[in-house]
Amino acid sequence: DPKNFELLNLHLRLNQCESVTAFNKAVSSHAGEMEYVRVLDNLTGGYLSGSKDDSYGATERFPVQVESVHSIIDWADLIKIDAEGHEKEILLSTTKEQWDNTDAFVEVENSNNASEVYEHFKHLGINLFSQKINWQTVTLPTQMPASYHEGTLFISKKDKMPWS
Repeated sequence: DPKNFELLNLHLRLNQCESVTAFNKAVSSHAGEMEYVRVLDNLTGGYLSGSKDDSYGATERFPVQVESVHSIIDWADLIKIDAEGHEKEILLSTTKEQWDNTDAFVEVENSNNASEVYEHFKHLGINLFSQKINWQTVTLPTQMPASYHEGTLFISKKDKMPWS
């Protein structure tokens, strides 16, 4: 959202974060352009069109540039994903090899996304750790967080949480 991007840049300047380079792009499984839905009066509630069933408030829509997660995951060692329902599309496009040197904290939007993400990473042999079960390894789909109320998901090739 350009409004959030403007606020981010303001705070980067105020905090003298000169080594940070910010990009005003959304992230998806592919690069290109998509429609963004801004939830008016809720700066953190925006999402890529089609990622959620409904909005909680009045909205406006506009096109945004989208970067492929693949161009990010290949160099990043830690990723934070809060994609308001689009996390499923992002994560299901990843391969086992892409998790060799990258970990991620992810907010999962709903139970359908949780189930599909669980199956994808089970198939890849990549570990999932759930805040819902005190950062233990997820062994059942029901242990997956299915909303921000249930906490965050940690994805890693590691056998245990880094701080445990």
